[in-house]
Amino acid sequence: MSRTDHFTGLTAWLFSCFLLPTYLHAQQEMERLTEEVKVAVEEPLSMSVKGRYERLVENGKMGYLDPDGKVIIPAKYDFLPPSPQSFLLVRQTGVYGVINHLGEVLVPFGRYQQLTLEQGYRLVETDQEGVAWVADIEKIGLIAQQEGYFGLINPLGKVLVPLEYEIGKFAGEQQYLFFKEGKWWLWNSSGQLLLQEGFDFAQRVPGGLILAKEGKEGYWMPPNEWVLPLQYDEIRPDVHYPILRVTQQGHTRNFTPRTKAFSEYTGPALHSLDTVAIKGRKAPYFLLRHQGRARYGLGHVERGPILPPVFSYVFPLADFTFFSANLDGKTAFFDSLGQQKTPFWYQFMAEVPENPSLLIAQKGSEQYLLRVQDGHPTSKTGYSKIFDLKNGCFSASDGNLLAFINEQGERLTQHKYAALVAPSSAQLEWAAQQKPPRQLRAVATLKSLKQRGLDAQGNEFNFDN
Repeated sequence: MSRTDHFTGLTAWLFSCFLLPTYLHAQQEMERLTEEVKVAVEEPLSMSVKGRYERLVENGKMGYLDPDGKVIIPAKYDFLPPSPQSFLLVRQTGVYGVINHLGEVLVPFGRYQQLTLEQGYRLVETDQEGVAWVADIEKIGLIAQQEGYFGLINPLGKVLVPLEYEIGKFAGEQQYLFFKEGKWWLWNSSGQLLLQEGFDFAQRVPGGLILAKEGKEGYWMPPNEWVLPLQYDEIRPDVHYPILRVTQQGHTRNFTPRTKAFSEYTGPALHSLDTVAIKGRKAPYFLLRHQGRARYGLGHVERGPILPPVFSYVFPLADFTFFSANLDGKTAFFDSLGQQKTPFWYQFMAEVPENPSLLIAQKGSEQYLLRVQDGHPTSKTGYSKIFDLKNGCFSASDGNLLAFINEQGERLTQHKYAALVAPSSAQLEWAAQQKPPRQLRAVATLKSLKQRGLDAQGNEFNFDN
């Protein structure tokens, strides 16, 4: 063997024993790093394309397209979120329902007049289609309204809290407050009644709730803890800091919910209750005002308190024979003894000046006539708006057109008039202006409304034509 062959063989041996493994390892490491860089570059691109629905908007309505451009949900809803989830609370032409990410209906549209989702929920990892799946979907509450009453359902349509309450609202931390017959009741999103008693007053504050019953107040924190038992004269939240002012037997202290500790209060004395005269009305009634909560009640100079100071406002009706009280945007009807005559269904109540036995009340998007004596609706159906035409007759609109109705809310003519005018309060006549292009005017009396009217020339005119 020559020296050259010996050197070549030695080199090959050294390469195979030492250099080749190092080279192969380096090559593998380079390939691995290259692949990682490639994945790092491609992953955001794949996430932005693969598995992402695109929101479809047509004629002001919304739907979803899949990554291939196929319509998954037609554009027929008033609103959809930018990305789909395993359940979607949607509205279609003013009607509420719940669907999933494929457009399948979970809660039928129109079953409930209103659905509200305020509770936060946890999202789990998305699947290959890029849908955000909601954890514990059966324990997520939607406040539902049906025929004026509130309750709680889950996104699959199961009723968690019976729909029998006059008011329903979110109270934080998967808790809900429901009101009926003068009491607040506390439920959670699993359909459990957390406290087996109702409360006269309930207010959401940092970390929990202030609850009051029979003149005593306490502070409750979720999931189920009386931090301050129901034995204090008053608990008031501070307007600037997350602390509470707690008063017992005339002594006020600060309480910090986060640390659950008391400290001394050095501020001015708390004056909670005072009396307020009813503006513009002379009567033996007055308003009770709770300054700390900006809430009102009703009192009588001889009988004392009638309604506790837990309402947003109280307003006299029918010359102090009845009162309306507003609570969290809903209004109910009370008699002079403080007895509740209607549920808290209405947005407002207005007197009919020449007929103190009637009220015009707004419920949802419709108005009704209420009979004062019993508080029951006299209108069999609701109207967009009701106008008092005096002398016992009313006009009611259905959209832009008007019709005559009587004191019972019964419609006497079709909805076809652009204007209804009372020429004189002393006359039982009204001028009816039809919608263009038929520019006809007609004069009607209460009697002729059920028969025939006369046009402006005195000729007979059929109001139903």
